Amino acid sequence: MNSDPPLPRKVQENDVAWEYIKGEEGRTDVIRWKTFLGGNNVDAENTDSHTRSITMGVCEVPPGAKLDAHYHAEHEVYYVQNGSGKVLLGKKTITVEPGSCIFVPGDLTHGIKNQGEYTLTLLWIFPTDTWSEVKYHMQAELKF
Repeated sequence: MNSDPPLPRKVQENDVAWEYIKGEEGRTDVIRWKTFLGGNNVDAENTDSHTRSITMGVCEVPPGAKLDAHYHAEHEVYYVQNGSGKVLLGKKTITVEPGSCIFVPGDLTHGIKNQGEYTLTLLWIFPTDTWSEVKYHMQAELKF
């Protein structure tokens, strides 16, 4: 790890491309995400958006779409900006709406499904230097 102190970063949402699961690029009925900090995006003042111990982005879940049950070693935080849905947290299912903030402990199986009529938009945060450090272990299809 670089021992230099991290530099301040500014990333504009519109300057970061949407990312998709391979093979789903450009579809409107699937989850997509942007990585603002801790990714490979660039801006005029910085060569990259790498930070130290924080990775952050946004995810859009269209109506009826879902991110199936999975886990990863790192803790995660969701903050719901728009839309509504259900989040699986271990054996518990909770309802989320704008303003919901969810802490997901590392290694806890979790997933999310949009059960509303509008796109569910959430911010996500990991305590990692880069998003590529997070290794997803998919578990099962969500059944809500």
